[in-house]
Amino acid sequence: AAAIVSCSLFLNQPVKWSPEVPQLYEVVIKLQRGSDVLQVERHKLGIRDVRIRAGVLLLNGSPLLVNGVNRVEMSPNHGKAIPEAAIRADLALLKQNNFNAVRCAHCPNAPAFYRLCDDLGMLVVDEANVENHGFAMVAGLATPMCSPLYKGAVLGRTQAMFQRTKNHTCVIAWSLGNEAGMGPNQQACADWLRKCDSTRLVQYESGEKHGDATLFMGDGRHPVSDIVCPMYADPASCVTLAKEESRPVILCEYSHAMGNSNGALHLFYRAFRSESMPTVQGGFIWDFADQGLRVPRKPFPKGKSDWFLEGQLGYGGDFGPHTGKEDSFFCCNGLFTPDRGLKPAVAECKYLMQPATFEASLDDGYLMNITACVRLPRRSLDGLCMKWAANDGQGRVFAEGSKSMSGTSCQLRASLAEFLQVPPTGGVFLRLHAELESDAAFAPKGHIVAQETVTLMPSAILHGASSKSGN
Repeated sequence: AAAIVSCSLFLNQPVKWSPEVPQLYEVVIKLQRGSDVLQVERHKLGIRDVRIRAGVLLLNGSPLLVNGVNRVEMSPNHGKAIPEAAIRADLALLKQNNFNAVRCAHCPNAPAFYRLCDDLGMLVVDEANVENHGFAMVAGLATPMCSPLYKGAVLGRTQAMFQRTKNHTCVIAWSLGNEAGMGPNQQACADWLRKCDSTRLVQYESGEKHGDATLFMGDGRHPVSDIVCPMYADPASCVTLAKEESRPVILCEYSHAMGNSNGALHLFYRAFRSESMPTVQGGFIWDFADQGLRVPRKPFPKGKSDWFLEGQLGYGGDFGPHTGKEDSFFCCNGLFTPDRGLKPAVAECKYLMQPATFEASLDDGYLMNITACVRLPRRSLDGLCMKWAANDGQGRVFAEGSKSMSGTSCQLRASLAEFLQVPPTGGVFLRLHAELESDAAFAPKGHIVAQETVTLMPSAILHGASSKSGN
């Protein structure tokens, strides 16, 4: 006969897990008969709290800004069977560019993915393998969500998702699927998840405020979802939703990264960082990387002739008949190239997502004042070092310095008088960095987390002008 045994442990002032400090504790469970050890299980767990209060999503009691991206499991050299080292490299690349969250698009990922997200500090929205595009072709998108014939299959996929990743700290929300319509079967999945797990949120986009979605995309406002999570709403619509709703507004997809795209990201971040709209809390860009592949013509290829395109990356019909010619380049809609090269939009993402701002001024006596302030999603400047370098506009650095930072702000004063015997008619160009003070799991010491370049003019030249960043 089966038996379930439960127990609880009390941790005195544990370090709470977060993307900035992914503290994990090892839990060891032994099954013994007398002095004989029958079984031992080990697992690393973090202590963290996720909840919604007054319409704001909180992590460990503080508001959360979701700098997220959708990630499809795909490697140019391994297809869907991604090695653990490649998964780690993907997550490190995202962390290095100030992303803090991943939505699994559109099914649960390999087990190693969640373990690495625990280790590196990456928030995860895990998503059930539920998507019904084929039914939309016959004007019946929500059929599997409404028919009792499909209830077992739909609920089974949700339950399988939960059982395999329920012990991973990184998972903060469960997604019921993607573009699958709305009906009683999805409601049953949400009810089951909430019964089993009160520590995470449930989200689902493919429904509307008053019921089912008419086409693929709903408005993300169905009551089944703890989060208002629309697709491709513009910045003004996000603000409107926040005014009308009492739930967090977090885009499950936005800023589709196909071709020369991702424009107007600064308008989204103006909304995400608005103090008057604290419930607009970010989103997940579509998507991480182009899904190009290197495909061999036969097993164990040796030379270029043994590969399609001589081993170059291909997509949309490049690999012979019935290989997706009709889809063309629609799988190439990532911020990164298939081999993880950076597209221009990544630099803008990193800048807009950076967790620190800078202000700097220069008075008539050439006394320079610099202030760095933390901003969401980070809660403090601990572990960061401010570095500054002043140059004359011709590339010559004539003064530089650094200072260890902590708390929510850091101030630095330095005199440039000995370097500026002649008034700088063109101003002083100041480069500011916030860098990792020590090695992290995702990047080495000195990695730039935030940066700014400002031009400083003494008041005798420009009426005491000061330069500000981060607005």
